Amino acid sequence: MKAVHLVISDLYGAGRAAWRICCAERSVGIDAELYVLNRDLNTPSKPISLSKKEKLFRQYYKHSNDRKLKPYQVSTYYHADHAGLDFAKRDFVRDADVVHFHWVNEGLYSDQFMKSLASTGKPVVWTLHDMWAFTGGCHYTGDCRRFTDGCGCCPGLSSSEENDLSRREVSSKSEILRNMNTAFAGCSKWITDEANSSTVLKTSGKNCVNIPNPINSDSFRKLDKTICRQLLNIQSDKKLILMGAVNPYDLRKGYQYLKEALLKLDPEKYILCMFGQKKDSDLSSFESIHFGSIYDDLHLAMIYSACDVFAAPSVQENLANTVMESLACGTPVTAFRIGGMPDMINHRENGFLAEPFSCEELASGIEYCAFAELPSDKIAEETAERFSFTAAGTAYQKLYSSLIRK
Repeated sequence: MKAVHLVISDLYGAGRAAWRICCAERSVGIDAELYVLNRDLNTPSKPISLSKKEKLFRQYYKHSNDRKLKPYQVSTYYHADHAGLDFAKRDFVRDADVVHFHWVNEGLYSDQFMKSLASTGKPVVWTLHDMWAFTGGCHYTGDCRRFTDGCGCCPGLSSSEENDLSRREVSSKSEILRNMNTAFAGCSKWITDEANSSTVLKTSGKNCVNIPNPINSDSFRKLDKTICRQLLNIQSDKKLILMGAVNPYDLRKGYQYLKEALLKLDPEKYILCMFGQKKDSDLSSFESIHFGSIYDDLHLAMIYSACDVFAAPSVQENLANTVMESLACGTPVTAFRIGGMPDMINHRENGFLAEPFSCEELASGIEYCAFAELPSDKIAEETAERFSFTAAGTAYQKLYSSLIRK
C-alpha cells in the first residue's frame, strides 16, 4: 500500500506531526512519503518542484484570498482558499493508493485539485490539525458554534450577513467533498466530535475518526535532568517552568493566563523558560530564560528534561505536540481542561488539568507538578506506549483499507 502525504511546510506543528505519521505508517509496512510545498527543514520530506508558471500561479491564491476578505474586518486567522495548484497528474499523486492531506492552505488546496481527485475515485484521508476543513474559513472557532449550522454572520469576519463568505465557503466545501472518497482523522477526541457535528461533514456524508498523533520515543525520551541543565548552562536549583510554541504569545496559546498565574507564585522558587518566537520579557519580577526557536528534536528533549513542569495554558487546542513531547520526556504538564488536553493529561498523575480559565488553578497546577515528585519514568513510558508508531500506523492502515475497498 502506497500513501502520499501532503503538507505546506515541514517547519511547523502540522508538518512535524505529518512526518511522525509517515514514520508510523512505515513501521507497519505502508510505503509512505511526505511531500511539502515549502521545505524549510533538513528532514527526509520531499519538496514539490514547481515550474516558473506554477510559481507565478501560486501567488494568485494570496490575491484571491485577499480579494475575498477585502469587504470584511477580519479578526481571526482565515483562509478562503480556492486557487491553489492541481497536483492530480503528478507521478507522486497518480501512483499513490491513498492521498493524505494535512495542513494544505496557501497553495496545496484548490477546487480543481479536489475535483480532479474526485474524478479518479482515489481515496483521500484528511488529518485535522485544526478546524479549517469543516469551518467557513477560520482555523479555530473560539466560542463560535456556527460551523454546526452552516456558518454565516461570522464573528471572525465581523459580519452580520447570513449569506456571507463563511456560509458560501461551507457550501463549497460540502459540495466538493460530497463527490469524493474521503474520510477525516481527528488528532484529538475533541476535534473529532467537533468535525462530526459540523455542517460540512454532515451534509457531505463524511465521517471523522479519532486517531491520535504518534510520538517518536527514540527522539523524545527522558534524559538526565542534571546533565541537561549543565549542557544548557542553567546554574540554578530553582524549579524550571517551561512554555513553548512557534509563537507562544499568540492569544490562543494563553500566555496572558500564564503571566497572571506566575504572579501568584513565589519568584524566588522558579525560573520561567520559553522557546519559540522571542520578545522582551514583561515579567520583571521573574527570572527568565529564552531559548529561541528550536527545530532539533534532541535539543528540545534536553530542554523538556531539564525542566520541572511544562505549562500549556492554551484556550483552544487540538493535540498539542509540545504537551506530548514533554510527557514523553517525563516532564509533567499543567494545562486547562480544554480540547485535546484530557487525551494526554491524567489529572494529578502525569500533570494537572485546571478549570478554564482559572489563573488560580493554573498556578496551583504549576506548583503541584513542580513539587509533587511525580514518577517521571512512568510518565515517559506510558506516553510512549499510548502514542506509539505502531498504534497510529495500524489505525491509518485500517482506515486506508476501508476507503480502498469502496
